[in-house]
Amino acid sequence: MRYIRFLKYPKYSHSKKNQSSSITALITISSDLGESFYTKDVTIAANLVRDEDGESMGYKAYCWRAGMRNLQLDINVGNATTFPMRLHVAVKKYEHGDNVHEYLNSAGNDIVSAWSETLDPAGKGTSRSMIERRFLSPSGKTLTIREEAGESIARHIWDAGLMLMSFLDDSITTGSIDMPSLRETLAIAKERHLNCIELGTGCGVVGLGLAQALPNCNMLLTDLPEAEDIVKWNMLATRPASNTVINFEVVDWEKDLPTSVSSREFDLILVADCTYNPSSVPSLVRVLDILAARSPNAIVLLAQKVRHSSEVIFFEHIADAGFFQDDHVAIPLPSNEDLWSSDNLENVDLYVFRTSKNGTPPRVRFR
Repeated sequence: MRYIRFLKYPKYSHSKKNQSSSITALITISSDLGESFYTKDVTIAANLVRDEDGESMGYKAYCWRAGMRNLQLDINVGNATTFPMRLHVAVKKYEHGDNVHEYLNSAGNDIVSAWSETLDPAGKGTSRSMIERRFLSPSGKTLTIREEAGESIARHIWDAGLMLMSFLDDSITTGSIDMPSLRETLAIAKERHLNCIELGTGCGVVGLGLAQALPNCNMLLTDLPEAEDIVKWNMLATRPASNTVINFEVVDWEKDLPTSVSSREFDLILVADCTYNPSSVPSLVRVLDILAARSPNAIVLLAQKVRHSSEVIFFEHIADAGFFQDDHVAIPLPSNEDLWSSDNLENVDLYVFRTSKNGTPPRVRFR
């Protein structure tokens, strides 16, 4: 899975001599943590789109070559004066949108496109340090998620979160859910509000994606204070399903939970891309244990892309806390790079955990 990122933010410039304008940018196509780059030739489409009506105001195709680490873009817009605009950069084959269901196809779209923020010469001429991702659902809705631009890994979408969002959207849209305990939990929304909390929400892609797809849901997103502004912007851009409400609460796993969180009962606890740092695992499991004590019938839905062997510590800690694995699905990440054989694809693993506090006998202790 790869992501188009801006290394130098799109910038507007005007030549009085030639009476023409252009937009320049420097992009890369890298992994979610930015540690590797796309390894095949691929055609990239750079399209300047007018905010007002979506009309293309400038278009140019480029070739990303195997071995590249960055690519310079320079799109001439002539003497166009209609602003504001945005720059959309995508694989040409998928330039009309990132369909979330493509990500569930191991041979589908493996490069996430990028939208700049508004470009307007009346301002400073340079888009700010954020980037937008727009994910299309067959339901007709678009999930818009802002994240930080550039190569920093802070406040970014990561693979496990993206795949969990896609899996949930697909499951709800098609009505086919391969995980029985998850199917039973989501069905609660047909009878009453489904109470859901996401821990370590980051940009909010998982919780907000579920909130757009599932009616009758109370969604509580939680993270550290530094995530609050980006999550709240993404909340404003979200179109929740009918009778679905979204809120955000600052939660630090190292501190006491706010009463507004610890006093509530939840049906579904979402956790994505949160097990990569072994030092934070005991605190994460402590929070899960507190929530389960108040909500013994809740399920924990965990999405994980294993990056190093030390992540096994999570399974040890959660078993010691009295949780058991109730279900597991492995989703191959889409890839067209021929880096892995069909028998050795990179996966995102989805796990359902339950607590033995409700008296339910464990079927699987841990993986």
